Amino acid sequence: MKKQLLTLPLLLGLTTQAFAGEAVNTFQHEANVSFGTDTDHFEDGVWNLDYRFYFKPVENSNAPHALAGFLAQSSYLGGMYAQENAYDDTVRYTVDGRYVMDSKWFIGANYLYLDVAQDDLIASVIDEDQTGYGINFGYYFNDSSEVAIYYQYQGNSDSWSLSTEEVVNYDLDNSLYGAHIRTYFPLQSTTGLDLKAQIEYGKLESSSVIPSQSIESRYENDTTHVSLSADWYVTPAWSVGAGYSWFNSDAKAQWPTLENSVDTYSYDDSINLFSLSTKYWWQISNNFAANFAGVKRFSDEDLADEFLIGIGVNARF
Repeated sequence: MKKQLLTLPLLLGLTTQAFAGEAVNTFQHEANVSFGTDTDHFEDGVWNLDYRFYFKPVENSNAPHALAGFLAQSSYLGGMYAQENAYDDTVRYTVDGRYVMDSKWFIGANYLYLDVAQDDLIASVIDEDQTGYGINFGYYFNDSSEVAIYYQYQGNSDSWSLSTEEVVNYDLDNSLYGAHIRTYFPLQSTTGLDLKAQIEYGKLESSSVIPSQSIESRYENDTTHVSLSADWYVTPAWSVGAGYSWFNSDAKAQWPTLENSVDTYSYDDSINLFSLSTKYWWQISNNFAANFAGVKRFSDEDLADEFLIGIGVNARF
């Protein structure tokens, strides 16, 4: 089964080229419907619907179809709706945009709302819905490359009263700082090579406090993530790729006990992840396309050894 999924995009490339449509020459509107999951937990996937409006027409050329938006280097506005079935039908809403200056510097921002589903069987007094925002700033240093830094925040604050009428204050703060560089190299005999390097530092803090009794439970997790990836586009429609990620987590937790003492727990470990991937873009007609992706991941601790699959429908007009 896994072998069939890995070779599916290649087989599609061999069998559907004669029937594929020609992509529209230019577009300013782009919409996608997609589903991503892994073969071990297929039902726990993520449905995604997104739309983007480009302020200037985006040209389709001999470059990879999937990279048209990246290579356009155009200002845009967009929105996304994602239903995360793996988290009890939690829904994410996002609006975002980017403004590109004539000097090729750009600035972008986003706002998100996370509607966390509550399980009726395990009622929680906490309003777990979260809001967040992000900002990014970067530069296009040639016609097919960018470098950027970014910041993303997501959090929640709530309070409730116990049966003793004492108030409990709850806070969640999740911050992410990152930088990436991405470049696309056209090639002579094949289409091109898409390279990306990224580093991120995250800090998550949550606490539950009863001020009247000076009782506090706290959790902190500092994470560092470094990733490298390369996708070789054999044709404008088909690519094969490889990736490497290093992830470190440094977590600490503390909570009060019935004996009026404090218990603590700490965890500091890292994991190496490797991946092999293949993607295929099937241009069904001038305005519509289907896309397929398969990613096999390997880890040095067998914690993330899985096969990921993605399918989607794209519309450009």
